[in-house]
Amino acid sequence: MEWKWKAILDMTPLLKSSRYCLLRDDGKELHVLTLGTNRLSWRAVECCIPHCSSGKWICISGVLYYIATESGPSSGESMVVCFDLRSEKFSSVTLLGGFNKALPHSTTMINYNGRLGLLMSSENSGYVSRSCKSFKLWVLRDAATLEWSKRVYVLC
Repeated sequence: MEWKWKAILDMTPLLKSSRYCLLRDDGKELHVLTLGTNRLSWRAVECCIPHCSSGKWICISGVLYYIATESGPSSGESMVVCFDLRSEKFSSVTLLGGFNKALPHSTTMINYNGRLGLLMSSENSGYVSRSCKSFKLWVLRDAATLEWSKRVYVLC
């Protein structure tokens, strides 16, 4: 089977290096190349979180976020997988109250003032478009405590 790969470039001026990542579309493989060092070599980064990526991702302040579905005992529940480009460590954010077990496929991830935001609508199969009368914005306030804030915007 042929896989699609997504490319991410993180510029870190303070470290005087940049990281170039390749993420396989299903989230099962991630390879990192650090630029600005004497040694250029790709390395695979292992992820111990059983999941399957939705293929949607966003990079905010050196952290790659992507929506995934748990595989294993909690199979089918949505979560957000996080990959810190500096430490090269994976973590996950479980979605709490207010979310269904599975996020709509139409959920859009945005950078909301340097934080992860999830945009969704209960209209148009969940897509936020010009014809929507309202949409919800969930913002991840604190990944450690799983604190989310929710705002509902009603359009005239």
